[in-house]
Amino acid sequence: MVAITATTTPFDAKDVNDQVNKTISQGGLLMRMAKAKGEQYAAGRGLSNSSIGAEASQRAIVDAALPIASQNAGQAWKSDENRIDRGHQLTMQGNQFGHEKGMANINAQLQKERDQLLYKNSLGVLDAEGQQRLKELGVQNQYQTERDQLLHKNNLGVLDAEGQQRLKELGVQNQYQTERDQLLHKNNLGVLDNQNKASLDQLAQQVVANTHGMYMSTVDKAVSSYNDRYAAVMADNTMKATDKEKLVNNMKTELNSTLNMYQQMYSNISTIKPDWTKFPSASLPGVNVK
Repeated sequence: MVAITATTTPFDAKDVNDQVNKTISQGGLLMRMAKAKGEQYAAGRGLSNSSIGAEASQRAIVDAALPIASQNAGQAWKSDENRIDRGHQLTMQGNQFGHEKGMANINAQLQKERDQLLYKNSLGVLDAEGQQRLKELGVQNQYQTERDQLLHKNNLGVLDAEGQQRLKELGVQNQYQTERDQLLHKNNLGVLDNQNKASLDQLAQQVVANTHGMYMSTVDKAVSSYNDRYAAVMADNTMKATDKEKLVNNMKTELNSTLNMYQQMYSNISTIKPDWTKFPSASLPGVNVK
């Protein structure tokens, strides 16, 4: 036995047939009147109980529903088109806003750069490269001012043909300059990033050297303390030679235990490692007194 699965076609408000079916299925007053009119028409011709009479009644209902369905489908189509247009407008507005925001950020960065160069120039510490960049930013600032004035006239509808041509030229120039400034900005960020990495590596190595120095200083103090005690024991004439030997051996054992403890302790400190920013494995040289 083959199972038959019924499928339901989604309702399309823009489709006249779907609107006709919906209008008829709702069974409103107009549909009931159309049905009654069709039945009266069939009865007047003696077709009340025939298939022709049923078709006449159904045709009357469809004829009554069709204008309503056509109007509803047209309104649905227009509403959908308006929705699409609004979506396009919002997308265009969003893109325009994003572009204007990006341009505003770039202009703000360029103005900040120009102010910094002007400040250095006033102090007399601006090099040749900085002076050249300052000139470029000055020219660009003049272009931007001229372009803003032309745009204002264009918005007022008082810009002549020559002004419109100049506005196009400045637009192309502005686009070129913006792309160039973006590349320069990225390049500057790359230089700064490399400088920061180099500074970080140098600082990391200094920290490693300092930690190793602390370890060796601790070892040196422990050994110096042992040497002082050893000298004191050897200089004590009241002690027997066997007692001195026993005490010195105990002191050696104590020192070796202390040095081993220092080695393990400093080996677990991350900054003892050659590249402690990445935490590689490393070990310290052991010290042992024989």
